[in-house]
Amino acid sequence: MGLALILGGALGNMLDRARIGSVIDFVHDSNKAWSFAVFNFADAAITMGVIATYGVNVIGDAWRPRGRPRVTSHRPL
Repeated sequence: MGLALILGGALGNMLDRARIGSVIDFVHDSNKAWSFAVFNFADAAITMGVIATYGVNVIGDAWRPRGRPRVTSHRPL
C-alpha cells in the first residue's frame, strides 16, 4: 500500500507537469511573514506512502517476536 501511494503521487505530479507545465498546489496557509507548507494530494500521498513503508519495514521488524516460527496455517496436522 505504501509503494502504491508513492507511485500514485509521483504519477500525479508527473501528469500535472506534462499537462500544465507545473504542479498545481491547493493548500497554502500563510500569515504575513509566516508561511506553512504548500502541497497537493499527490504530495500528501507520497508522504503517507513513505511513512507507511517505513513503519512496516523498520518499526514492524522491531516488534516481531524472535525465536518463534511464523504460523502459516491453522489446520490440524
